[in-house]
Amino acid sequence: MFARGSNIPVAGEAIGSHQTIVDGGATLEFKAAASIAVDLGQGVGTLALGDSADFTGIVKDFGAGDALELADIDFASASWSFAANQTGTGGVLTLVDADSATNLVLQGLYDPAQFSLTADDVGHTRVTYHDLIV
Repeated sequence: MFARGSNIPVAGEAIGSHQTIVDGGATLEFKAAASIAVDLGQGVGTLALGDSADFTGIVKDFGAGDALELADIDFASASWSFAANQTGTGGVLTLVDADSATNLVLQGLYDPAQFSLTADDVGHTRVTYHDLIV
């Protein structure tokens, strides 16, 4: 599946072994459970999750300009942590609010200090990453 410059909402459960690419300012929104690899490394893109606790896929190359929007994590009580894997090629981004928790598997190189949480226009959590400028 390619989301290039357009928004694609997926209402039902999404399971697949193929990679999904999101770029060109597009948003791919999974409203239900999903188990699919999503590549955000091709350009600016947004992965929106209505049920992030049931997202069991992999997010590849999440970086500057990209966003993860989590409709089920309330920003007002959100906290987060990142645990890198042993090889340093990714890890697990954990987000928790007063009622729920989610673990997102990220593939790529990450400095935990570069993650940022903000609220979207309705109070859900939006995660961004700011690459280091060298």
